[in-house]
Amino acid sequence: INQENMKALRFSTLIIMIVFISFSCKKKKTPPQITLLGDSVIQLCIGDSLVDPGATSIDAYDVDLSSSIEVASNVDVQNAGSYIITYTSSDANGNISTLEREVNISICVSNLIGDYSLNDDCDGKLSNDHEISAGVGDDVIIIDDIFDGNLSDYGSVTATLSTDSLLTVVQQDFNLNIADGGGSFTISGIGVINSNATQIVFDYSWQKSSSWSTTDGICTVTYTK
Repeated sequence: INQENMKALRFSTLIIMIVFISFSCKKKKTPPQITLLGDSVIQLCIGDSLVDPGATSIDAYDVDLSSSIEVASNVDVQNAGSYIITYTSSDANGNISTLEREVNISICVSNLIGDYSLNDDCDGKLSNDHEISAGVGDDVIIIDDIFDGNLSDYGSVTATLSTDSLLTVVQQDFNLNIADGGGSFTISGIGVINSNATQIVFDYSWQKSSSWSTTDGICTVTYTK
């Protein structure tokens, strides 16, 4: 090998070594790659069981680190809210990666079904106990046995559950028969549900009728399961 060829060989070798060292250093500093299994956002109702699909992790050298992933979670399936599951993976070189999964716990119609006692300032117009049952549709409930006394035949209102834990009773009309004094009345309202779906605070409003009420009115009802 002549001198020029020797120089070329040395230069080529040097370039190869620089590339190799650079690549090795880069790989050494590359954090693991975490991949979520299942959906990145999980939707559940209060009380549902959470099954964590888990995650996988591979380092820069294609070594499987999945079994050493650390999982941290603040999920409380008994209370509505948005929660996070955090996955953390570390490799042999001290590089760390994290990835998060969102878990949304919602109030569903199934959480509201049951019997409720009442505390209200409605001047005796409501019965002492109400029953909530499922209506037609995934977001509809029926509040039964709502009125007291001679209005028991008109004792159901329909409410719609929204995503922000509110119940809405749109204006509903009731016609009284002659035995009940005749006439008609309307009722509407908004209910706020607590985080574990055991209590609803409802603000009702009604318009006057010939017998049920001689004036328009507003009252607050606290339903406790």
